[in-house]
Amino acid sequence: MDCSTFINDPLVIGKWKSFGTLSPEEPFSLEKVDTSRKTTYEGTDEIYFLPHGDKYWIFEGWTKGSLFVHLGGDEPVLTYQYSIEPAETALYLLFPKMGPNGSTAVFQKIDDKEYTWESLGRRDKIDYPFVSDNHVLGRWVSVKFVERKEDFAPGHHETDLWLKSLEFLPDGSVNQQYGDDIWRNRWTKGLLLNQSMSTAAKYEIRHIKGKDYLFLEWKMGNYVFGGQPPEYYVFTREL
Repeated sequence: MDCSTFINDPLVIGKWKSFGTLSPEEPFSLEKVDTSRKTTYEGTDEIYFLPHGDKYWIFEGWTKGSLFVHLGGDEPVLTYQYSIEPAETALYLLFPKMGPNGSTAVFQKIDDKEYTWESLGRRDKIDYPFVSDNHVLGRWVSVKFVERKEDFAPGHHETDLWLKSLEFLPDGSVNQQYGDDIWRNRWTKGLLLNQSMSTAAKYEIRHIKGKDYLFLEWKMGNYVFGGQPPEYYVFTREL
């Protein structure tokens, strides 16, 4: 989003929770909202509009009348137009074509707090002292992304993973290659400590069919903002 084009909308700032859906082109009324069909993104049914159009997680920011959503990677940034409707004692946010099968997603306003990125989601304790682990030192290359550790089986390796590699250094720092970018974080025995997200991702090395594999909890937006359990990146040692 181009911040220079931001237009404020004080009425939209705050927390909104999915209320239901309307059939496409259906005029809004509470009686016509199907409350059995909620709109969710990556497992969450809540949207926060932060002051100044600030972004968080997959929500790339907003300006008056529009919300921008990016699901990651090479996916395009989606623009959803919104309108606000009062009904009884509450406000409702309508997003045409956001709901299932092109329906209008309806969200109810929960509060009008001025949230910040830092105040949202869940965070882990990350102020652990450094304890070395000689077995993990060196560079590891990602080969798979799985929902559970038990889902992994050696064989076909994926080559288009976003997190390309990890390099655990003896001083307690770790280099993470995301695409063409290198992120630098900290680690201690058994944990990768993400300083910007305030998460402590557990790692485990398993010896499978004569080879070491490192399993790392994936604790990014889905975990922090979506409330989802972590999935796993799987790595092999660089030869």
